[in-house]
Amino acid sequence: MVPRSIHHTDKAWYLYGFLNTSRFARTGGEILGIITIMLLVITCLIFLMCSTFNSAELTEEPRANFTLRELYALQTRIFDTTLSLHPTINSTLLHPDIRGRVDITRQFTGRELNTEYLFGLFAQLNATQAFTLLGTPTGYRITHFTGHGDTAASATLMDFTSPFWGAFALELHVWSRFDARGRVAQYDATFRHWAAFVGEALARVARERFGGDEGAAVAFAAARLVGEMN
Repeated sequence: MVPRSIHHTDKAWYLYGFLNTSRFARTGGEILGIITIMLLVITCLIFLMCSTFNSAELTEEPRANFTLRELYALQTRIFDTTLSLHPTINSTLLHPDIRGRVDITRQFTGRELNTEYLFGLFAQLNATQAFTLLGTPTGYRITHFTGHGDTAASATLMDFTSPFWGAFALELHVWSRFDARGRVAQYDATFRHWAAFVGEALARVARERFGGDEGAAVAFAAARLVGEMN
């Protein structure tokens, strides 16, 4: 038993005796050290196992490798579904975490939002005959197409009809990436020469319906759009 107080002259002898007579204590310390090392090893193994499981869960699904014919079919399937004007909610054609961008509007994230924009919007406009500047699509012709692996790119002439512009066509460039199940995972759509189209079409509508007054044409369109929102 360690005494509660030790005289200064006895400290050295006490330490010497303790180091030479505490064999059991040293053995116990070694055992404690071994146990500590074992616990550390077990902890490391558990950490590595958890890291492996988490890595497996976070690993992206393998990239698809479609043929050119398959990519063409996947790309045209989206256009065909858009033209069907059927408001399919949470479409199985789209990946749940799909990300998309349309240059004249905005970015869209998630299956529901993209379904509403790609399919539901045009279906709703067609059903209600609401006033819109873009109108509803009536047909398309793919003029250029290429693809590799899981990615497709196309140039398409898309036909529209609008209560304001009448019948017209726009060139649409679309890049798409598909997952292994053929669902759209990412896309980017660009309406080519949109500003030029608006300028030329506005001048035409002004000549045909407003005596050449483009300001009157813009005011009419703005009033109709505000009326649709009220």
